Amino acid sequence: MQTIADDCTLFPYQAGCDNLIHLHSAEFERLNRAIRSGGGFRLLLAQCNLPGFRDVLIDRLKNIHINCKILYVDRENPSNFETLQHRLSELATTSDALNLVGMAEWQAVSAEEWLTSLNHRRENLAAQCPIPLVLWLPGRLIKELALQAPDMWAWRAGVFDFTARSEAIVPKFMTGEDKFLTAPESERRRKRIDELKTYTESHPDLSPSLRASLFRERGDLQQSLGKIEEAWECFDEAFSLYQSIDDEINTAETRGRMADIYQARGELDEALRIRREESLPVYERLGDVRSLLVGRANLALLCLEMTPPQRNEANILLCQALAAARRMNIPEADTIQQILDTNTLTCE
Repeated sequence: MQTIADDCTLFPYQAGCDNLIHLHSAEFERLNRAIRSGGGFRLLLAQCNLPGFRDVLIDRLKNIHINCKILYVDRENPSNFETLQHRLSELATTSDALNLVGMAEWQAVSAEEWLTSLNHRRENLAAQCPIPLVLWLPGRLIKELALQAPDMWAWRAGVFDFTARSEAIVPKFMTGEDKFLTAPESERRRKRIDELKTYTESHPDLSPSLRASLFRERGDLQQSLGKIEEAWECFDEAFSLYQSIDDEINTAETRGRMADIYQARGELDEALRIRREESLPVYERLGDVRSLLVGRANLALLCLEMTPPQRNEANILLCQALAAARRMNIPEADTIQQILDTNTLTCE
């Protein structure tokens, strides 16, 4: 079993929990404000794939909101949804906010059953739980909730994304060892690779999601050290694992890393195909604005590397990415603008 310390150390890509809090500070503050606003029942959907990181976030919420409580469905394992609803009602009488976790691991009731019940019993649930309810789910179940419980989905008061990702907004294409790495940092990364390899080999019972993330981290580290083929093997393993659990976002992001390696090998056509046909359509269909603008920036840089450069497509993609980055008010907008300027492209 992974402890909080375990997966804060092992997850995700070269970041501990404090760094993750920093990366997601704006999203955490949005969730904090949503809880503070009160106003009776409010469904707040928190997307997080890391149990340890999720628990750290909840602990911080509990430090801010004194009567903020947590119900671990996987631990209590109620026999049916009605029993769960009764338990929520009990806790709501002494709470200002409730965190509901472990739904993905609820053994007594299938995901299809509780999603259907959540949809059909939403009014009764709202009446019995007249406080903010933070429902913590992995990304794949956020999508399932939207599809299988559309009426409950429409009641959401906010979706908060605590998905930990290592991809930069505008990617780096690693064709060799990162020349900016110091000797101590290179050694730290090699040690980390060994730790991850030992951990995955000695824990055969890891969940597919956790195992995939650890392989992907190893791939990122190998790539940063210029070990392209070793990185490919790790990404390929992570890709297969994410596919096995229908995690579309992480499958697409991992496939994007594989496109980086195709690009590093000089196989530009295959890299281009992956980005156009496999990655971008997923982000667009799922409405993942951040990943979509990342993907467009990635594809634009690749278009500029082609022979001859596909400048028109790159220009369109960069302008789309820039517009999205500006709407999100993220600093990467300046980086995208710099790419446009460097390549004498304009969005006018």
